[in-house]
Amino acid sequence: MHKNGIMFVLKEATMRPKRPTANPLSRIIFFWVMACSCILVTCTVIFLSLGYRVSVTDNIMTLIYTGSIKYKSEPRDVTVTIDGRIPGAQRLNFINGTYHITGVRHGLHDVRIEASGYKPWEKTVRVRSGITTDFWNVPLVREKYEQTRHPSVVAPQKTYFSADLAFLAYPQTVTDDTQTLFVPVISIADGTAINTLSFTDTAFAGAPHENIEWSPSQESLIIPVERLVNESIENQSANDDISTPRKDYVITRIDPESEYYVYISEILPDFDPGTLKPLNFDSLSHVRWHPRRTDVVFFIADGSLYELTVSTEEDSVQEEAKKIAENVVAYDFADDGLYILDQSGRLFGSSSFSLTEDLTEITFFPSSKDQPGSVRLIAYDENRIAHITTNTGDLTVYNLDTTNEQEVTRRLETGIIDAQFSDDGKKLLFYSSNKVFVYFVRDWIAQPQRDFNTIKEVTASANGITSVLWISDYEHVITVIGDTLNLVGIDHRGGFQETNILTRNLADQNVVMNKNDHILYFTDKFDSDDFPILRSIVFPFEKATFPLLQ
Repeated sequence: MHKNGIMFVLKEATMRPKRPTANPLSRIIFFWVMACSCILVTCTVIFLSLGYRVSVTDNIMTLIYTGSIKYKSEPRDVTVTIDGRIPGAQRLNFINGTYHITGVRHGLHDVRIEASGYKPWEKTVRVRSGITTDFWNVPLVREKYEQTRHPSVVAPQKTYFSADLAFLAYPQTVTDDTQTLFVPVISIADGTAINTLSFTDTAFAGAPHENIEWSPSQESLIIPVERLVNESIENQSANDDISTPRKDYVITRIDPESEYYVYISEILPDFDPGTLKPLNFDSLSHVRWHPRRTDVVFFIADGSLYELTVSTEEDSVQEEAKKIAENVVAYDFADDGLYILDQSGRLFGSSSFSLTEDLTEITFFPSSKDQPGSVRLIAYDENRIAHITTNTGDLTVYNLDTTNEQEVTRRLETGIIDAQFSDDGKKLLFYSSNKVFVYFVRDWIAQPQRDFNTIKEVTASANGITSVLWISDYEHVITVIGDTLNLVGIDHRGGFQETNILTRNLADQNVVMNKNDHILYFTDKFDSDDFPILRSIVFPFEKATFPLLQ
């Protein structure tokens, strides 16, 4: 019994499973393997989220810090590739509509943005470690645009829109037994003709940079003309008058019920009251409306600046033109006042838009000693003013940065056709017959970084550049080169992006950008058209309903 009991206990003991030995080596190894794996995965996730990547060069593994690319495109639904591959990490910021691509290795990368029905945008850009490379304005050009015809604008010599681009006036000269100038005035919204102004023995004399001027109220026009005037020949009878062409300007209303018009030469005295010398009417130039008044016109004649108060009522008596400054080369208006340049090169400004009060000297342009009317002044404000000599195309700029106390007066280029400041006053766009430039007026620390008083050549063409104009973002310009319209970005990083918008069947300067409504106007002629007519496209994109979506 005892023996059997012992045997049973021993047998039961031998049949029980063995308990593991405390802290064996295998358990320790397993624990540390799992712990290290967790640490490695956690660190990898953290480093990847912070923008670090592993790089292997010459069999050496290193941990590098990456950069990122941010862009805002139009349209929004696009495909982006970097070095031919679609990036995996891309986040949308719903507030400003930008996309953010992270984890991009430092160095040069080929970036391409494309969408169905659009021409691609591509650049080779440099990405730097820990820095986001921003492209805030990437408008894609459509493969083909749907054009809107404006058949009421037929065969315009040149198109002149009102300030809000709601109305259009354009000259048509018809030569038969009598020379007659016709100026149709069109409402752009419905294409109706408000009026067709006509002037006999008159031709349009739109010299370069002389426009049909709309009054601030958009009710009256100033039209540059050349008209035939009867003048008596000395030693002959009064019946032997001959007609000679005279440069002139006509002021008229667009109201079809009004028959009001007046020629400036008929208001001027025949002799200068100060010197009693005959006035040279061919010296008339720079005829402009007062920017805030619809009854005041400024112009230059024989080197003097005149102010003319007119009433556009039919039966009113015209006031005589008043001389307000002498030895004037040019003048211009800006939002903050009136600016004039005299023959000695001195630049003056008046914040009250009148030379009789608040007149102060601003700077001196040493290269402006030209004849009256031979210089065009381009003023943004009292700190940013440029002028172009008409005979040589010398462009000189006065630029004062009050924030950083930097001031410069310098000649930028020669052979320049025209120049215009951007709406924010930070850039000056100018062009010659074969090159387009941009001058940076202020430092700009945001991307792309710009430095005060620097110039970049935007594009060049051997075919001749006839016109250049800003679009609404002031980071792109439209160039008119013969029969082609091109979009060029002024972001110089990775080279300038230039894309053809469309090619026309004619070549002229009738190209106007409505920056508020994103509409591009131009003239073109197709086989179905007897004459060139005005057309338009929505460009660069449709106007958004909500501002945040633009």
